[in-house]
Amino acid sequence: MTRTLFPLTRTSLSTPLLDEFDKFFNEFANSFGSTIKTQQGKNQSPRINAYKKDGKYCIDAAVPMASKDDLDVEIEENLLKIIVNAHQDKEVSENDYIIREISRGQMTRILSLGDDIDMDSAKSGFKDGILHIEFNAKQIEEESKTKKLVIE
Repeated sequence: MTRTLFPLTRTSLSTPLLDEFDKFFNEFANSFGSTIKTQQGKNQSPRINAYKKDGKYCIDAAVPMASKDDLDVEIEENLLKIIVNAHQDKEVSENDYIIREISRGQMTRILSLGDDIDMDSAKSGFKDGILHIEFNAKQIEEESKTKKLVIE
């Protein structure tokens, strides 16, 4: 029996390597007082792009094969939670798969939002497998690091 498609095995380093990238990103971002920091759970998590454009903070999350009804976005205190609950395709049985790299199921991504993000301005949209979330930036008055003493 000849198979025309066959899966290539991935190394066991792929998941820890991605975790190390997130750790490196967070440490690097912390050194500059980043506004958006990432936290990944142990389960799968959607990949994101976070950027600032025209005075707004934007987050794009890739959620392929999910529908709008599969998505929940929550903001609690300064945490943004993106929760994807996409159900597995029932049209193809488990035994019929030759290669199965696209999984559907629960994914969660938690982002820590900085003080210069206006939480009340949050807007979201979903198109072509991309969840787009944006916030207005707000001005923060920096406290003076100089303290003046009164001479008595």
